[in-house]
Amino acid sequence: MGRIELEEFSEKAISRLCIADSIKEAEQIENILTENGIDFAVSLEKYVASILLSERKGIAFYVLSGQEHYCRNLLAGKGLSSCLTVDEPGMESR
Repeated sequence: MGRIELEEFSEKAISRLCIADSIKEAEQIENILTENGIDFAVSLEKYVASILLSERKGIAFYVLSGQEHYCRNLLAGKGLSSCLTVDEPGMESR
């Protein structure tokens, strides 16, 4: 399917896959997920950049929890391993 509304995941376990910090990166992630038939949702969210500890906005991507590892490998295979990942409330560079 591809991009869906976050509410469509309401009764399913989801994981925040990453946060893109640019439109270009978000478009690349969206294309990769869509081409591979992954349902995902996006949300504009704030995060703290680890280098300067400044608050920024990015585009968060959500996928079903069972697909998170597979999706991370897809992104890494396309050179997007620098996408911010979220494991805990704080974000880290991957």
